Amino acid sequence: MEATSSTEPFTPTFPFDLFSKPLSSFPQHGNTYPDAELFHQEFEEEAKREHLRKEESKKKKRNSTRKAPNYIRTEITRPGPIDIENEIIPLPPGMPDDINLPVGEDILVNTGIVVTDKPLFHKQTHIFPLGLKYKYLYHCIVHPAEKHHYLCEIVNGGDRPFYKVTCLCRPTLQFFGPSATAAFKQVIAELQTTGKHKRETTSIRGTRCFGLTEDAVINIIRSLPGADELIEPKTKSDNSDF
Repeated sequence: MEATSSTEPFTPTFPFDLFSKPLSSFPQHGNTYPDAELFHQEFEEEAKREHLRKEESKKKKRNSTRKAPNYIRTEITRPGPIDIENEIIPLPPGMPDDINLPVGEDILVNTGIVVTDKPLFHKQTHIFPLGLKYKYLYHCIVHPAEKHHYLCEIVNGGDRPFYKVTCLCRPTLQFFGPSATAAFKQVIAELQTTGKHKRETTSIRGTRCFGLTEDAVINIIRSLPGADELIEPKTKSDNSDF
């Protein structure tokens, strides 16, 4: 009686759509199944190629979403929405003296003046005094492991305020924006290029960085000449990105 072979023919279980070659291109045994060793080799090579394609796709996606900050730096020229030379004008004469009032870890350097005849200098929730100067303690661009003060200023844009943030550890490093948040977000964008803060996701309210949500600062601004003519500002209920 002849012995029957217990060897079953090799049946591949890998998905054929991973291969760049059609199944018919493989060497065959018994005109039925592809060579097992070659099949595995092709599968491993295709799996490696697929992995590299996915990694390259992820890399391209990360690079496409990492947009260049839209701001102006005085140290390195970058495109931005504000023309410093033509749009920012000097402060009017008679500005108040600096008071350098401590506000927690921060310092209210100058209260500025209330502008009543230009709507963009105030709204229902905040007054934006022209010439306001506030030192805000935050992670330093120059020394990322430390916290240092940034000088936040509301500067004169004629019919509207512009917002300026200066890194006091390197005063030539300045950021400008059409809102307080837009200006300070550029600091965060710069910090995210450093090793310590790289890839950190941080949200921030610019009004906080400029001291405009601090009760002590709000009360002082309310006492400035002209403030009583404006709509009564709220203290801490605003979620605007100004």
